[in-house]
Amino acid sequence: MRIGSNRVKVSTGIWGVMDERIINVPAKTINGRTMVPVLFIAETIGFVVDWVDSTQTVYLYSALYEPEGSSGISLIVSNWPSAARYERVEESASSYTDILDAVVFLTVRKLPCAGADENSVKAAMSAGLGVDADSFSIKLEESLTAQYSYPTYIAGYQTGENEDTRDNFALYMQTDACDFLVIVSVAADFSDYYMDEVYSWFANLEIVED
Repeated sequence: MRIGSNRVKVSTGIWGVMDERIINVPAKTINGRTMVPVLFIAETIGFVVDWVDSTQTVYLYSALYEPEGSSGISLIVSNWPSAARYERVEESASSYTDILDAVVFLTVRKLPCAGADENSVKAAMSAGLGVDADSFSIKLEESLTAQYSYPTYIAGYQTGENEDTRDNFALYMQTDACDFLVIVSVAADFSDYYMDEVYSWFANLEIVED
């Protein structure tokens, strides 16, 4: 992270492989003090970030945090490939991240319930994704909403540039107990190869009791 730059590089967990991300607010120096974007820093070190629009308040929760009433339930991809193809690189009470074939990242996060309106959902997705809300649009996916019996939104956006470009696909499901955010990030050179699998994963989500 450099002062004044909105491009930052983050370790992917693979030795020597960095992921470039675009942040809305760059680090800056004010009165001799270095100020950094709290959303990006918090998300990067594993905190859950919740934005409450009605009170204009940001809440930060540790990785051990689970939204009230959501303990004991989780969301899985029932047709996720066998363990031989992926490695779990991060896991906490509210999220986990797998790397598939060294080029696909799957992250599932459990979040506090957002408001039922689309603006609240988009704000929650922006906080969960760590990207500016203006950089993506969301769509209520009617077929998945009917399948899961819960409002389910999808979104797509890109991060990085040149050889570091990644295509990202996000799904946001609102349940009675909590909201779930599913993020699939694919190296752009391999997006066409994995596209059908991404849609299949989104269509094979299952809420389970731990």
